[in-house]
Amino acid sequence: MQDTPFQQWLFEKLTAADFPDAAEMAEVCTPVNRYNGLDDMKTSTLATLTDTSLSEVLATHKADIAAWKREQDLAAHPDLAAVDVDLDLDLDRIFEQRRAAESPRRITGRGLSAGCRAPPLPRPEAGGGGH
Repeated sequence: MQDTPFQQWLFEKLTAADFPDAAEMAEVCTPVNRYNGLDDMKTSTLATLTDTSLSEVLATHKADIAAWKREQDLAAHPDLAAVDVDLDLDLDRIFEQRRAAESPRRITGRGLSAGCRAPPLPRPEAGGGGH
């Protein structure tokens, strides 16, 4: 049995809720999640056992199914694996650029406002040779 996003989430939540045999429970529930889906009763039971909301259980379930579909697509088309890696790298770069653009910038006193200032006045020379 492979470790899946749903299995990891379920194990973490069951462990946090002090559920005995959390690893076994997560391992048993994972194939049920993928092959049979989650009905209202299973969703409610998992929400109660994990001390989470129904929407969190369903969101995790849907994310796991999407990851599984992606695995199946890549297995069916191994040539897409390289494209998938490239797309992941592109997305990482785009998100990093966006984070850098949104981060607060240090004000240096240069730029447009620097062109609006009058030049400094010359200092009188030492020695006081007046006019």
